[in-house]
Amino acid sequence: MIYRNRRLLNLAHQVNECQFRLAPCQGYSPDGCEPAHSNHYEHGHGKGIKAADDQHVAACPSCHKYYDAHRLPREWELPIFNEARKRTFELYQLSGWLSKIGYKGDI
Repeated sequence: MIYRNRRLLNLAHQVNECQFRLAPCQGYSPDGCEPAHSNHYEHGHGKGIKAADDQHVAACPSCHKYYDAHRLPREWELPIFNEARKRTFELYQLSGWLSKIGYKGDI
């Protein structure tokens, strides 16, 4: 079963600084970022199936759209996603948000 947690996804909306930092990055999203789910099967993504909710990046709307529309070579895309996810979850942890919602998964 794929991990689902709406409260975890909602944390992305509390972040204003994009954690993805892809080519079209706005850098700052005054209305909050969006949770951009992984596009990799290792994270539960499949045809018609979104990756697990704990496999997302807090992304500005431009980066989210770019990530979903432009497939980079796998050897570039997976490390870029993993680094952005790490920044996202470290920010959540430093802000105290993960313990507040009871998330006990990996960062």
